[in-house]
Amino acid sequence: GLARTSLCSVRSLKTFEYREPAVFTCCSEENSSCSRRVFASSAAVVLATLLSQPAFADRRLPPEVTDLVYLDISIDGVAEGRLTIALFGKEAPKTVKNFISLCTGASGVGYKGTKVYRVVKGLAVQLGDIENDDGSGGYAPVDASGAFPAELPSIPFDQPGVVAMAYGPGPSHPCGSRFFITLDSAPWADNKFGAFGLVVDGLDVLRRLGSVRTSRGKNQPLQPITIADCGII
Repeated sequence: GLARTSLCSVRSLKTFEYREPAVFTCCSEENSSCSRRVFASSAAVVLATLLSQPAFADRRLPPEVTDLVYLDISIDGVAEGRLTIALFGKEAPKTVKNFISLCTGASGVGYKGTKVYRVVKGLAVQLGDIENDDGSGGYAPVDASGAFPAELPSIPFDQPGVVAMAYGPGPSHPCGSRFFITLDSAPWADNKFGAFGLVVDGLDVLRRLGSVRTSRGKNQPLQPITIADCGII
C-alpha cells in the first residue's frame, strides 16, 4: 500500500527514482528544506508521477493516500479511457476496504461489467449497482449484513472527481456498493456524504462521461457506459 505517502510527497515533489523502493526528494511548503523519503510501493511512484504533472496541479488531496485503484470505462462497447482513483483509507477504512474488494472482485462479486446508471449533468455520475445496474440494488461484500454505516470523514467536495458512497434509506445511512463521482465542486454534499477517494488521472474521461446524452427525467445514459475492467494498482 501507500501507507507512508503524504501530502508533501505528492504536492512538493522535486525528484523521484524509478526503482524499488522508490526514493523521493520532498521539499516542505513552509520552508526551503528538503528531505529524502523512501516508499516501499511502486504505486507511490505512479501517484507521484501523476500529481507532479501540470495537469494535476490542482488536485487537492487529504494528508494520506493509502491505495490506488483503476476503472477502465467503455461507452457502447468502445474503450473510452481509465479513471485512476486515490483512496483515503485512514479517513474511511471500512469504505475503502469494501471499495477495493469490489474493484478486485476478491469476494466473488465486483464492479467489472457493471454500468453507469445515472448521469446528472454538472453534478455527478452514479454507478456501482452490482445487483441491478439501475441504482435500486447493490451490497457490501465486506459486511455479513450486506451494508455498513456510512463513514463521514471531513473531506470536502470542493472539486470534480471526488468519489463518495451513495447511501440507502435509514438512520444509519447504510452503504453497499453504489457510489458517485462529482463532475464539479459540490458543497451541498459536505458533511452529508462520505468522500473516500479522488480521481487523480482521467479527468478528461470523467468530463466525457458527464456530457453523454441521457433520458429526460431519469438521467439514464442512452448508450451503455460500462466498467470494462477494474483493479488495484
